[in-house]
Amino acid sequence: MLRAPLPVHAWPKRLPQALADLRGAQGLAVIGITTAPTASRAQARHAIRHALQNTLAAFLDQPLASIILLSSPGRPVQVQMQTPGPPVYVAISHMPGMSVAAIHARGAVGVDVMAVSTQSLPDWAVVARNYLGPTAAAALQNTPPDQRSMVFARAWTSNEARLKCLGLGLTEWTPDVVLRLHGCTTVPLALPAGSCGILALQPTATD
Repeated sequence: MLRAPLPVHAWPKRLPQALADLRGAQGLAVIGITTAPTASRAQARHAIRHALQNTLAAFLDQPLASIILLSSPGRPVQVQMQTPGPPVYVAISHMPGMSVAAIHARGAVGVDVMAVSTQSLPDWAVVARNYLGPTAAAALQNTPPDQRSMVFARAWTSNEARLKCLGLGLTEWTPDVVLRLHGCTTVPLALPAGSCGILALQPTATD
């Protein structure tokens, strides 16, 4: 299974590399676009969906207009094609200045990115306890304050990516939820300093 950080291919410059990854043994690629730090969520959403549709059209050898992305609150983005073809799975995430989209031709995928704050997180303990669970909360409590933001970001993006991979919305920690999340494999994304990203996959029979 994947171990090294996954590259995030800048779209459209590195589209050929993303397509090569999709056509490789893993059938997996992550693309990214830069956005203005002040861009609205709607602007970022439009930009990454445009990049995703173009990448899928090239990968599936279909007209751009035939690639439709369907989304609804709390549910993963679905790819619909006017011309029948093999299923493909996608996930999208945003942070200030960057949006990413993961594409997997083998099964469900989840992705989450987060800018790492240089400021203290006043409510980290409550958030960690409610959403990440007692083990993560204890680990954060024992982390030096100057490292806590990055450790929190890694735990949070890992949790979010796995929830997305399983088609679950953000939910508070319970033993049942964590048991389900353990069924996903995670791998970090190669992102610029000051940011953190995790991709999650459901293992297949060949892993």
